[in-house]
Amino acid sequence: MKKETNQKETVDPSHWERLSKLHPTDVCNRTEALYHPAREGFLLAVYNLRYLILPKAKKILRVEWNDQTVEEDLHYFFYLMVLFYLTEASRIVGKL
Repeated sequence: MKKETNQKETVDPSHWERLSKLHPTDVCNRTEALYHPAREGFLLAVYNLRYLILPKAKKILRVEWNDQTVEEDLHYFFYLMVLFYLTEASRIVGKL
């Protein structure tokens, strides 16, 4: 039986590099993510779950209700969706 590769390792490293070069304030203003300075990452709500995106570590961790993080085997497309959203989203207009 063939062992599956870790999905985060198949994501082009340039996506992580691009995110790590962006200013956190800019990313947060465009996406409504929150910056977590101690972890050097972004908190982002996706489908009623919270995720911590860590550009330097190249990880996306799910954040549980008690603020504990869990490393999951997320699909390649989830990594791409999150990374593209954080790097390419336009400024959010008409916030409530």
